[in-house]
Amino acid sequence: PIPYFLIKSNIQMQLNQLGWNSFFQTAFQSHQNSNFTVGRIISENKHSYLIISELGELTGECAGKLLYTAESTADLPKVGDWVLMTCFLEEQKAIIQQVLPRFSKFSRKAVGKKTEEQIIGTNLDCVFIVQSLDDNFNLRRLERYLLLAQEGNIQAIIIFNKADLCADIEVKMRLLEKANINYKSLIVSTFNQQGIPDLEACLEAGKT
Repeated sequence: PIPYFLIKSNIQMQLNQLGWNSFFQTAFQSHQNSNFTVGRIISENKHSYLIISELGELTGECAGKLLYTAESTADLPKVGDWVLMTCFLEEQKAIIQQVLPRFSKFSRKAVGKKTEEQIIGTNLDCVFIVQSLDDNFNLRRLERYLLLAQEGNIQAIIIFNKADLCADIEVKMRLLEKANINYKSLIVSTFNQQGIPDLEACLEAGKT
């Protein structure tokens, strides 16, 4: 998300730059006449959140009702969520009242638990899955992350990094073809800037 101090236009443009779109606007319709403010979660700690909004950055906590009605931790705010909150600007704090519906999520099973879902991020338009081309190259691991993106309804772009350390890029690309991995892929190197302009072209305003 774009830092609040860089945003100088009207409120609607601010929200759009943070990823607000017609999906969330429709979900917000029934709350238009409430005193709630809209914000987006950009960081999650144990019991508090950092929220960016038209009012700037706020530190937030969940309302008791939200904690009580949540059936699992997956129902609580996660990074990327849009939330409705009551703000206390003097203290730069907020109470999170409700989480708006999500259109996508990147999640996995929590380590050591069979059924608990661990949400890594929500409302993602795209994920960059970075796979090193050196000795750390692992096709099976790449397939697992691509499956998580597919299950979460998220576009995936594969970033093959450290191209300057790989002498057999063509061989690795043929392995992708044999595995029927047909996602958009970029071969990049921060050492010699190979592919960096193509990567920057994937960054669109208003997209997460």
